[in-house]
Amino acid sequence: MAAKKAKSSSSVKRLAVKAAVFAAAVFILLRFVIGVSICSGAGMFPALLDGDLVVFSRLQSPRQGDIAAYLDPRDGRLRFSRVIGLEGCEIDITELGELKTNGYIPPESIFYRTEKTEGSSVVFPLTVGKGQVFLLDDYRTLGEDSRIFGTVGPERVKGKVIYVIRRRGF
Repeated sequence: MAAKKAKSSSSVKRLAVKAAVFAAAVFILLRFVIGVSICSGAGMFPALLDGDLVVFSRLQSPRQGDIAAYLDPRDGRLRFSRVIGLEGCEIDITELGELKTNGYIPPESIFYRTEKTEGSSVVFPLTVGKGQVFLLDDYRTLGEDSRIFGTVGPERVKGKVIYVIRRRGF
């Protein structure tokens, strides 16, 4: 009987250690490797929809054309926008609503007019500073992006979006 209790106690301890190791691994994974968040708003329509579950890699820096997860400089809220310009790029928005990067209109699969935002202190043409990125929402008429708050530094960029799970009816 004593041997059975010792064996049972040993099994419980092993299970507790396994559970603790699993919990630590999940914590490290979600804290340092990947991030998971729910998209709010329609600014990134059609790439991201309101309510989508977004998975981003904290280990990958977004490149031009990627969707970046970043902290909004105005309120610190996690948001998602497309990287339009990296360090050294010259960004301009014409009176016709054309976006130009280094003098050229970048190829985009969906075109929404890109207009300057009234009341913004951002002046175009703008050259992206060292380590900075220029971000635009895909649905530009509703966008709250770098046209309003300027470029975003590396301390605010949290990673590159790698997966989107469409959530409906929740």
